[in-house]
Amino acid sequence: MLDPYRDINQDFLVPILILAVVAMLIQQTMATVAKTAIPVLIPTIALELGTASEVVLAYTWVFAVIGVLVMAGCGTFIIRFGGIRMSQVGGLLMALGLAVFTLSGLDLWTGFLALGLAAILISAGSTSATPASSEILSRYAPARIAPLIFSIKQTGVPAGIAIAGALLLPLAAWIGW
Repeated sequence: MLDPYRDINQDFLVPILILAVVAMLIQQTMATVAKTAIPVLIPTIALELGTASEVVLAYTWVFAVIGVLVMAGCGTFIIRFGGIRMSQVGGLLMALGLAVFTLSGLDLWTGFLALGLAAILISAGSTSATPASSEILSRYAPARIAPLIFSIKQTGVPAGIAIAGALLLPLAAWIGW
């Protein structure tokens, strides 16, 4: 297979690598914030809807099942459309999922339906984040520092959990969920 980057000046690849690492770190962080937002907010939502906070278990189950299905098939889409395009599609799906989630406050049954659809959309969008970002970084990361590059990208996962846990409940208390 021909390497499309073999004729590019290696000095030019360093800024691209830095940009790619920062972009994929942000992508991983936002994907994790999106997928942890609902579980973080469930106690507040359940109280408002008058249901048990154990509804998070149903959300988690739907999220996990969709995640397994998406992970099994997303590689084909990443190969066909590229990591950048699939990252964009993932971001769009997560945004749609969070938007649908806002409908869950209308009434109990609409809430459950919205929560289920949000789980599907957010899971489909966030599950492909890691393989898509790995495909992007694998183009630019030299083999000798690839483990470092990929570990920097993956720090977005705990960062996203920390951001969701620290900011979402205070924001929900301040402006509503």
